[in-house]
Amino acid sequence: MVIERIAFLSDVHDCHIDWYGTKTADRMEKMLRDIKERQKTHPADLFIILGDVSLDFWGWNEGGSYLRTPPVSNTDHFVKNYMKRLPAPAYIIPGNHEQYGNEKWMEITGCPRAFLIEGGNAVFVLLDNFAGNLDPSEHSDGTPTQSNCEMVKYVLEQYPEYLVFLCAHHFDPASESEEFRDLLAENEQIVALVHGHTHLSNVIPGDERTGGKPILQTGNYSYTGVKNPADSFWGWRELEFEDDGTIRSFYHVPESHAFHGEGTVDVGEHDQDEWETYIPFEEEEDV
Repeated sequence: MVIERIAFLSDVHDCHIDWYGTKTADRMEKMLRDIKERQKTHPADLFIILGDVSLDFWGWNEGGSYLRTPPVSNTDHFVKNYMKRLPAPAYIIPGNHEQYGNEKWMEITGCPRAFLIEGGNAVFVLLDNFAGNLDPSEHSDGTPTQSNCEMVKYVLEQYPEYLVFLCAHHFDPASESEEFRDLLAENEQIVALVHGHTHLSNVIPGDERTGGKPILQTGNYSYTGVKNPADSFWGWRELEFEDDGTIRSFYHVPESHAFHGEGTVDVGEHDQDEWETYIPFEEEEDV
C-alpha cells in the first residue's frame, strides 16, 4: 500500500454527553460530512483512530455504559455507525476509555489492541499505552502503561530502511522507561510520535525525553482542552508524504458553528499547528 496522506482521528467520544449545544448524533454526522468533503480535494489513503471513541468504562450512571445491565458499548456503536462509513480503510486502537480485553476488543473492532501498519516506505507502530486493568468490573478512567519496547525494537530490526512513526492514545515522556527513551534517541528511523488524549492540536517539540522527536497531537471531535475552544476545535491531524522526501503534518479544522458556555464558537475552515521535516530517499547505487 502506497501512502501519500493519513488522517489521524482521536477523542471523538461517541457517548451520552452533548458538547457545545450539539447532540452527539449530529456531531458525529457532521464529522463524517466534514471528512467526506475534505476527501474530495485532499484524499486520505487511510484513517488511524487513536482511541477514546467512547466513554465506555467511565464512572457515570453507576459505573460506565459497558458496566450497566445490560451492557451498552458505544465503541461498538461508533465502529458500526461511523468508522465503517469513513471513505478509506480505517484502523483503530483503544484509548483510556476503552478498557476491553484484547478478545472483546477484536470482536468489536476487528483490530488488536496493538499492531503495525506498513505503507510505502513507512511503518506506523500502534502501541497500547493503556493496557493495565483491562475488563474492569468497576468504572475506570484507564490504567496507563509504558510503551512496548520489544514491539518497537522488532519493527526497527525488521524494517531497517523504513521511516517509523510511533502512535498511541498517549505518550507521557516523564513516565516512560529509560529503554524507550534510549530507543528514541538512538534511532534516526523514528521520525515522530503521534498521540491523542489531551484534546489539543499543537505540536510538542522534541526534547531529551523524546530523543528530539516531536509529538504530533491529534486534537478532538468532542470538547477542546483549552480555555478558548476555537483555539483547538473539532478536527483531525493529517500527515502528508511528498515525492521529494518532505513530510508535512497539520491539524485540519473544518468550518464549525457551535454554542459555548460563554457564547458561540465560530471557526472557518483552516489548517493550524503545522510541522515539517525533510528526509530524502536514498537512491540506489548503479552496479
